Amino acid sequence: MAGIAFLWQGEIIMNRNLCQLLKMMVLMMIVVPIVQAGQSELIKELEDDYGYYQRIVVPTGKQGKINFLKKLIIKYEKKSLDDMYIDPIKEELKSIQEEKPAQLKEKIYEEKIVPTYRNKEREFTPSPAYNLELAETIFKIGFEANGKHKTDGQYMIDYFSYTATTAEDVNDGVSLSVEQVIYANNNYGLGGGIAYQIERELKDYEGKFNFIPIYGLAKLRTVPRDIYQPSFYLTGQLGYNILEGDRDYKGKDGVLDGGLYYGIGGGLSFKNGFLFELLYSVNNGSYEAQGVGYDGYGYFFPYKINVDIEYSLIRLSIGYSFFWNIN
Repeated sequence: MAGIAFLWQGEIIMNRNLCQLLKMMVLMMIVVPIVQAGQSELIKELEDDYGYYQRIVVPTGKQGKINFLKKLIIKYEKKSLDDMYIDPIKEELKSIQEEKPAQLKEKIYEEKIVPTYRNKEREFTPSPAYNLELAETIFKIGFEANGKHKTDGQYMIDYFSYTATTAEDVNDGVSLSVEQVIYANNNYGLGGGIAYQIERELKDYEGKFNFIPIYGLAKLRTVPRDIYQPSFYLTGQLGYNILEGDRDYKGKDGVLDGGLYYGIGGGLSFKNGFLFELLYSVNNGSYEAQGVGYDGYGYFFPYKINVDIEYSLIRLSIGYSFFWNIN
């Protein structure tokens, strides 16, 4: 009887162990995919951060790279990312810290490498920070409000001459623009751009018009040390714009000509490439017309008009920019 009791107790213990084993297997089947999914999200996040590192931080120089990589390592160690993805960052940090100025100059001289982003299949080869010639391409769509259309000029009707000034509100409009900037250093760049204003109307008069500015620009920006901070920038624009208008705007005999364009503003640029910009701009042009008018009662009279046109507005733009190396 004692032997039977012993065997019975042993069977109970084995069944309990088997149940525990089954529970652990089921738990692993649930937890492992969740952990793997979490790792995949962290890897994708790391790739985004590393892309930002190459696009924004590398041009700031050695100390900027060191500060950024240290924060990156701490961030992903806290999130328990697999060491196989953190170790290459640690090795890169170590190589940057151990680099001496003489070694860096030799490296710049010998290695003119266009940087590429590291992904799962390919390791990133860093490009020398002081050998970069950084360029930025920007695409924007602008929403324009508070437009003012002013004219100032000379009118002659039936040999009677006088001067007059007008000021009219303009309906809100939309514009599209593209810009190219080349940076002389990490903060200051020069470039050019072109914008196309979609036709808009005066609020109290018939007719549609638009300007097409072609301009040079200067840009002054900050380079953030933290991956979550946006880059602030100021910009100034100066150039020439073309003036267009339909027949209701310029009349049968009217001729439109372009003039000076200028603008000043600033914005925020984020690590994913998107930006917001607020700009005040002024478009200048001119209008000329001469011919013979008819008063409807059998009387014909000569007329001549020569006026300057100024169109000022405030533009809020949403855009996307990307950086690239031109060397």
